[in-house]
Formats: sequence, structure tokens, C-alpha cells
Amino acid sequence: AACDGLSVCSTPDSSHAAWNAASEAEPAGGLVLGSDLTYFVDDHRPLCDTIAALLAARPLARAVLAHQRRGLLFRGGRTPGDHHLDHFCAVAAASGLRVT
Repeated sequence: AACDGLSVCSTPDSSHAAWNAASEAEPAGGLVLGSDLTYFVDDHRPLCDTIAALLAARPLARAVLAHQRRGLLFRGGRTPGDHHLDHFCAVAAASGLRVT
């Protein structure tokens, strides 16, 4: 069991959610975790739609995604900025998600 220091303990649980099938899944708790999900811009819409549906099922739930900043590679270095992250943030906002 995990305790948050306020005498509230819970047993961690998990579930798998297939993108575009959020209606079939429920968040195991108040937290949706993801990593290495944002580097294909074609996947941003289904990812954000799935996260929005999962969070809608639990109004106090939160999603945390890990993202590796990437610039476009070119001979001699990397461009500034991160097109993948910029695109994801725009799609997330359009899906009603807040990115911080």
C-alpha cells in the first residue's frame, strides 16, 4: 500500500487503455501515466481523445506524460524548438486538455 503522509493509503492498481477505445477502459485510479507517446504527430489526436475520455470518467484524475524534447536533426546539430511537443500541446488544448 502507498501512503501519502496524510494517513490515506491505497493499493496501486493499473489498467491498459487502447487508444480510441477509452469507453472500454476506466482509469485504475486518479492518475493516467504515459511515456514515449508524443513523437508521432498522427497519433496526437487519438491519444488526446483517449486521455480526455479517461479523465472525464474521473473529474479529479490527472494525466502525466513524459516527453523527450526533440528538434529536427540536420548535419551538424539539431534545430531549436520541438515540433512534436508544439503540435501535441495544440491538439491537447483543442481536446479540452490543459498542458503545464
